[in-house]
Amino acid sequence: MIKYPFEIFELEKVEIYPFERFAYNALTAGVQTLKSKNLPHDLTVNLTENKGFHLDVYVAIKYDLEPYRFEIITNVYTPPILVGICHVFGKSLYPSDKFDALLNDNNGYYKLLFDFGTALNHARKESHDDCGKFSTLLFEKIGLGIHNISEISHYYDLCSKMITYHEVAHAYIGQLSSGTHTPLENRAFEIIADLTAMTWFYRKMIVGTPDSAEYRKLRGTSTHEESLVVNTIDCLNAINLMLTYFGLANAFMKKGQVTLEGGKHHPHSFFRCFIQNIHLSTLVQSNYNFASKDLEIVDAIWSNYTQLLFKNGFISTDDFTKKQCVKFVEELNLIPGLVEEYDIMELKNFVPAIDGITDVLLNMQLPE
Repeated sequence: MIKYPFEIFELEKVEIYPFERFAYNALTAGVQTLKSKNLPHDLTVNLTENKGFHLDVYVAIKYDLEPYRFEIITNVYTPPILVGICHVFGKSLYPSDKFDALLNDNNGYYKLLFDFGTALNHARKESHDDCGKFSTLLFEKIGLGIHNISEISHYYDLCSKMITYHEVAHAYIGQLSSGTHTPLENRAFEIIADLTAMTWFYRKMIVGTPDSAEYRKLRGTSTHEESLVVNTIDCLNAINLMLTYFGLANAFMKKGQVTLEGGKHHPHSFFRCFIQNIHLSTLVQSNYNFASKDLEIVDAIWSNYTQLLFKNGFISTDDFTKKQCVKFVEELNLIPGLVEEYDIMELKNFVPAIDGITDVLLNMQLPE
């Protein structure tokens, strides 16, 4: 079942697309994975929540019907803002010459952030809590329309998959139906949901890459290996876009202050994306033999993007400290026990790598 905000049916197709694709990705992941675990897969996707201007997505368990069911709920502003992020920031990530130009521009990324924030404030102020009008105003302000939506629809598809797969993973691993947990356990479950979702994401977007002439024509590649490389780059860039999403989501809650610091319920956003990057890169490089020149590109994506964020003040020193790192390691160290207890097959091979990852994290040169 899908619950759409009624306002969107007055919109053009390009403005409805973010809602439709979000729901499609949630249901595709939900039905397949929940059914595989003999869990209720009569999933509801609720896109109608409107309790203030924020980016919020969560999954809930509903006992009002027999058997119980799951519902993925998101704020009405999340789909249009997420597609806006993909449009404004995604088109600068690839090919590499575009990103290099942004990295070498001292104020380039900051200007993108400033202009996007201005567009958001304008759309929010003038829409008067009408999410349909908000979408129209935002898309007009950032120059997104039917003529260029195809340029970034792939990145939006990837990012909305990452978000919806994550929420489905919370239900799939048994967290929601196993009672209450401590705040530390809940933050560890967030990392587990990230990594489980990333495993599905890898299978869908990398392993599932078609080896056909038609697909290569679509992706602008000449060989199957080249298609795999391009898809890997896009998926890693999608993780980078999610880091931007997390920072902006926190800014909405903290009156404009961009922060990646976690809280009572969620781990630190930078470290979350860092672990996802490691997990996806390890899966790819363990199963595919990319040429050295392609590996260099893949390996540099995360470091180059975070360098850009530091350079433009998106990540501040206050938001990246040894104390925050130690807290994340405490959350990470709970994962082996939870993977064993909940029999999460997708992460059995990840557990042995945790000690090495924690060593890397704890040896980072960070302010106290």
